[in-house]
Amino acid sequence: MYKEPNQLANKLAPLAIVAAVVGSSFWLFRDDIQAQDQKVQTIRQQTEQTEQDAIQLDLARERAEKLNPLLKQLNAAEAERAKNEEITASARVRSNCLWVDANGINQKVIANATLIYPGTSAQIPPQTVVCDRSGNTGVVGESGAVDPQSIARTRAAVPSEYHRSGWFRQQRGKQQ
Repeated sequence: MYKEPNQLANKLAPLAIVAAVVGSSFWLFRDDIQAQDQKVQTIRQQTEQTEQDAIQLDLARERAEKLNPLLKQLNAAEAERAKNEEITASARVRSNCLWVDANGINQKVIANATLIYPGTSAQIPPQTVVCDRSGNTGVVGESGAVDPQSIARTRAAVPSEYHRSGWFRQQRGKQQ
């Protein structure tokens, strides 16, 4: 008696052969596949980091755009304050302020400094406008110290005005 071959075996044999070929290919190239997988993971991480960096950069750019007008205002206010301070100090130097540094005493017009007349130990009276050769000017307060609110500095007027002042000429005459 003739028996027909098993149809199931005939259908599964080619699938088994294909599976064996694919499986052996994966097994033979597994190192290459792992290396490629690692490269893919590295590229994904770099892409995610780049996207995060781009987001942070956009946020920083937005913050800078918001702060820019404030910084411009702050810089303008600082420039105006420096200009006014320069005008005030230059006017004080030109108005024959009391020069407080000479003969090695090197007193400086700094906030809360108690100043004395050059060559003496007498304190300078309140409301006296004082200046030094570094360009610092101020007004002596009621306490006998330079009022911190009155300090102004000049960078332009001091050298020539310092040498033209009556006090400087008087000191120069004493030395001769």
